[in-house]
Amino acid sequence: MSKYEPGLQTTSVQPLRIPGGLLLNVRSSSYGYFPGSMLAVIDDDGTTRWVRCLADGVTLAFVAPVSTAPQFGIALTHVDQDNALPLTDYRMIALADGSDQGTLAQHLGDQGIDVGTDLESLEPKAASETQLLFAPPNETIIDTGRDRLLLVDLVSLTGELLPFPEFSNGTASMYNGFRFDDEGNPYLVGSENGHDIVLRSYRNGTWSDGPSELPPSSTITVDFEFGVGGTALVATDSPGKTKWRRNDIVSPGGEGFRTAPSDDVTVVVGCRGPIDNPGDCAFALYGVRTSTGKTLWTLDGLRGVSAVGDGYALITDYDLLQSEERGGWLMIDTATGRPVEGQQWPDPAAFHTECCGGGEFFAVWQLGGIVVAVAERHVSIYYPLDSGRTPHE
Repeated sequence: MSKYEPGLQTTSVQPLRIPGGLLLNVRSSSYGYFPGSMLAVIDDDGTTRWVRCLADGVTLAFVAPVSTAPQFGIALTHVDQDNALPLTDYRMIALADGSDQGTLAQHLGDQGIDVGTDLESLEPKAASETQLLFAPPNETIIDTGRDRLLLVDLVSLTGELLPFPEFSNGTASMYNGFRFDDEGNPYLVGSENGHDIVLRSYRNGTWSDGPSELPPSSTITVDFEFGVGGTALVATDSPGKTKWRRNDIVSPGGEGFRTAPSDDVTVVVGCRGPIDNPGDCAFALYGVRTSTGKTLWTLDGLRGVSAVGDGYALITDYDLLQSEERGGWLMIDTATGRPVEGQQWPDPAAFHTECCGGGEFFAVWQLGGIVVAVAERHVSIYYPLDSGRTPHE
């Protein structure tokens, strides 16, 4: 409750894996704003390590991969300004006890780095598991003689100032989109003929002179392609080249889950095609070999799909369109489509997810072998069976 919303408001939760537990960022949703937030660490044994309430809203938190044994997290905090845009502050938080370790700007300043206005942006320009890239606020007209990009290494918590590509000179910061390639190099991304391209890439301290294809990657993306002749399931590589096409698996339309990868298998909710009328959709859940497009298994009906990855998927044990009463959830092996013994949950809400705005209230996160299910004000944390932990509320 707050002066902005007098009634009780449902919160939104962001979980992050940290050494020995999970960091939970609890904040207001976009449907009912309040300025405060809460950070809490729940240890792997279920005990609460610490809880910290903040007067300002933490919209995002960032932590280096747990394999690097991070000691600090970064909280992107929006300081409320009533009717004006919030001020942005990046706070460093000790994961051991939740203590405030000052701002990221102060930390980098101790390293001799003047961050300028880069940390005034409402969020980073690009983010990966190990790096953040910052640029001046959206309305800034880029002057390459003045403005710089700020690259922050989440593992070492060190920073580096990078020049803007000359291509960006005179453009608004909001129109400059950046990503990281597989080697951690930033690049300026654009679009051509419906496909993303690299406008300029940064390597060995300099920006390239011209555009190029997206950098090579082993990643293959499988999704539905929409065209004049209808839809088809299509696999593309990172430069956007088609690897294979399945005209017999078509999009069911609407919102919600479509595809998700699990090793070399892509789990797909689709229709048996081709079809002329979307109302004639015969729903099926497919397991498709990502590299070749071969169908490995098929389950009839419209299944709800939740977490997918590491060789497994959580799906409903019933057809959403046929059952008068909601059933539960089961885990399947994504290589075979068969249920995993002992992995069934009768509660229909156990791994319920929603898309679009509803994803703020009902979401399932997969953090390695840990699954975090958020249902409005309730958070459930599931560990692998062989972890030896005792279930408890």
